[in-house]
Amino acid sequence: MQLNFPKGTPDTTTEGIMEKLIERGWGGYCYESNNLLAKALKTLGFEVYSVGARNVDEKSAEFALQCGTHEIVLARVLGSAVWYVVDAAWGSGTPHKPIAVREWRDEESSGSSHRIRRGFVDSVSVPTEKDLATRPERCGWYMQKYSRTKQKWQDLYFLTERADLQPDFIMMNFWISNHHSSIFREGLRISIRNDCGGYGRTTMMNNHLKVYDMEGQLIEDRVIESVPDFEEALRVHFCIVH
Repeated sequence: MQLNFPKGTPDTTTEGIMEKLIERGWGGYCYESNNLLAKALKTLGFEVYSVGARNVDEKSAEFALQCGTHEIVLARVLGSAVWYVVDAAWGSGTPHKPIAVREWRDEESSGSSHRIRRGFVDSVSVPTEKDLATRPERCGWYMQKYSRTKQKWQDLYFLTERADLQPDFIMMNFWISNHHSSIFREGLRISIRNDCGGYGRTTMMNNHLKVYDMEGQLIEDRVIESVPDFEEALRVHFCIVH
């Protein structure tokens, strides 16, 4: 959610995030929500680091990745060999649970909404064992979401297992909240979990409201026509009162 973007670059200090997300009860985007999530997991005793993932460019007719602009969290139980992607801030496509960083088998993917696959940073093809050994700098992982409407797995973003530092995320945060080509500068984007069927999602893109149930089925789809209706939608669906 970026209702406060016109005020400038979001404050990603611990104090600023706590004031917005906890004290005011607002949502935030990845540099806020996942930043706070990483701190909470570390406090609970998990081994944690953060990574700048590259979103797949949905507008491009050909395969293309954006610059690293999505902060995600990698975490594991101390002593465990398996790392998990923990992501609480990818809008309507946010995973419902931590996703193991390993190649998923088809039978494991059945019934799941998200999974991870091996991939190249500059190609849709899948790396071979030889590629992983000889060209590791080009290899990483793609977070995928299953599209029930298109009946196929779709790549969301690309990540490596290399940690990024807080100064990296300060630069990413500044770019994504100020650059004219950023999707967050194109209009209003809000997303929140709802209780439709156990775990649904409500989104607002400019004045277009959509409500999905747990299975991804669209149960409400309407365009908000007036300012009073817009304010009412913010209050009812997102608990935002101006």
